[in-house]
Amino acid sequence: MDDEKQLIEDSELENNGSIKIIPLVVMPVLGMMIALGANILIPDDNFRQNVITVFTGSIAGALIGFGALFRR
Repeated sequence: MDDEKQLIEDSELENNGSIKIIPLVVMPVLGMMIALGANILIPDDNFRQNVITVFTGSIAGALIGFGALFRR
């Protein structure tokens, strides 16, 4: 009986660890994809402005993912 409880606790710890990593990895990529989509939909010849937009999107996504990490 104790072995079963230990296995359940171990699996819960493993799942919680993987769930906490997901927002930090997925959200910056999602923000970058949204910024790239905005650059494609609204074309601009200024390359520097496009790079700034993509980095801003990834930073915004990272902040959202960081907030989601502490919300759980």
